[in-house]
Amino acid sequence: SFPRGKKNKDEEDHSCAVREVLEETGFDVSKLLQKEQYLEMTFGQQRVRLYIIAGVKEDASFAPQTKKEISE
Repeated sequence: SFPRGKKNKDEEDHSCAVREVLEETGFDVSKLLQKEQYLEMTFGQQRVRLYIIAGVKEDASFAPQTKKEISE
């Protein structure tokens, strides 16, 4: 699935997305993320927002940065 997680108190949506992607993939999207480029859906009580990140090079390296964050 896409990187995801819970927002910290007072954390903005885009900041949470940058943090979660970095934790789960080791890739920093902070310079590529544009706050206005996202898809959003609500499922019951849960809102899901997926940011569209363009410009990621095909040879980019991805590796989790925290233990027990994602499975193999």
